Amino acid sequence: MSAVTASVLTVEDEPIVRADLRLVLEDAGFSVCAGAGDGVEAIELAREHEPDVILLDLGLPRLNGVEATRRIMAERDVPIVALTGRSRRLAEEALDAGAHSYVLKPSAEEEVVGKLIDALAAGESLTIRGAREESRRSLELLLGLLGYPREWALDLERHAFRQGRRLASRRARGAGAMRVLIAEDETINRLDLRGIPEKADFEVCGEARDGQEAIDLARELEPRPEAA
Repeated sequence: MSAVTASVLTVEDEPIVRADLRLVLEDAGFSVCAGAGDGVEAIELAREHEPDVILLDLGLPRLNGVEATRRIMAERDVPIVALTGRSRRLAEEALDAGAHSYVLKPSAEEEVVGKLIDALAAGESLTIRGAREESRRSLELLLGLLGYPREWALDLERHAFRQGRRLASRRARGAGAMRVLIAEDETINRLDLRGIPEKADFEVCGEARDGQEAIDLARELEPRPEAA
């Protein structure tokens, strides 16, 4: 399961289960922004933190999960994955209230993470899609100017989007900037290429003029584990 950079609000009335969910989700690459213990708190924390996705148990005190889902969705369109060990009928009610999907307990960790990833993918905003399309067009133009096939733009954009998510995850964990090694034989092109990752807050750690130099620099610049 690949990591995902996204904030998630967990809603579960059992503190031990809530703590377990946090460990599972953080291990999968999510950032758990908050944990609610009942339906009323879920609405308040969803309003305060504006998470990217919500994992919400339906058997909640004070305000049941179905009603909490309905009220959260009335305020903000956010993907919600419902958890229930009671009945499929209750899960269907959560779907009617606006939840994206549900998981029946007991469930495997992989199923919960997978449902959250699916919910995020389905809820990707038009703004992000538009930005990615603009990025692809810009890459097509740049590739054309540099004499490379424009067809590479789609794969390059997908790779850059994944790397951007990983970079955001590193920042959330307090890690340093991601490093880029540029391999290009033309000096002018190398200068042009250097500006692209630097604008995206990547660190250009080296430049190579040929394949062998690229291999040598990649080996030299590879991070070494610290001695115990």
